[in-house]
Amino acid sequence: MVLVLGFGLIISLTKFVFGAVFGVIGAVIGTVILVFIGLNLMFAFIPIVVILFLILCCRKLIK
Repeated sequence: MVLVLGFGLIISLTKFVFGAVFGVIGAVIGTVILVFIGLNLMFAFIPIVVILFLILCCRKLIK
């Protein structure tokens, strides 16, 4: 009985540890992917913003 309880406790602890480790790894990977996508989007939007800014400047200069 004690062995079964101890075994169950060990299994639950290892499950908890594995869950925590995989959770941390998943969170890190997710964050890296989000940052990577965010940077790509930022680099994609920078030219658009610059072009819009230049158009607005040209309009102000023309006026």
